[in-house]
Amino acid sequence: MIVAVIAQTEPCWTAETAHFLCAGGGSLAMFAGDSVASSLDRRIHRLIAGFADTYGHHGSRSTRRLLDSLSRIVPDVVHIVDLVTDFYNYPMLLDGLSRMPVEIAVSTAWRSPGGALLRRPGYNSRIIARMTASMPRVTMVDPVATAGEAVALYRKLTAYA
Repeated sequence: MIVAVIAQTEPCWTAETAHFLCAGGGSLAMFAGDSVASSLDRRIHRLIAGFADTYGHHGSRSTRRLLDSLSRIVPDVVHIVDLVTDFYNYPMLLDGLSRMPVEIAVSTAWRSPGGALLRRPGYNSRIIARMTASMPRVTMVDPVATAGEAVALYRKLTAYA
């Protein structure tokens, strides 16, 4: 089983999860914000998003790089830990993932990574709900706290694939 984890920063459970997956013949690829987007990309994203609370809508270049990397490794499961971030465009990411033969786990506890001049409570939540409702391979999951929970989640998702 090949698992790709996408997060703003690397979760504390990824190293142990990678060890468990390797022991079973699988692997884990970690895509953190610093490895996907340049600091300039992230600054531009935060500047634009800071006006109208549109975090997660602007990082098209880094999202293309991320989708290219995912298409090269062809994971069985993609786990998006932080859906709304300052380094990728999540509508573009979800659309690209929906075209791949992968199971997608999205953590339900996301937050805006910064403040904005014009606050729009629930804006991203509504967009995410509309997008994921039409995607049959998306599973909304509670935040994962341990490697055991992560491995159990990935096994459950691939058992139904």
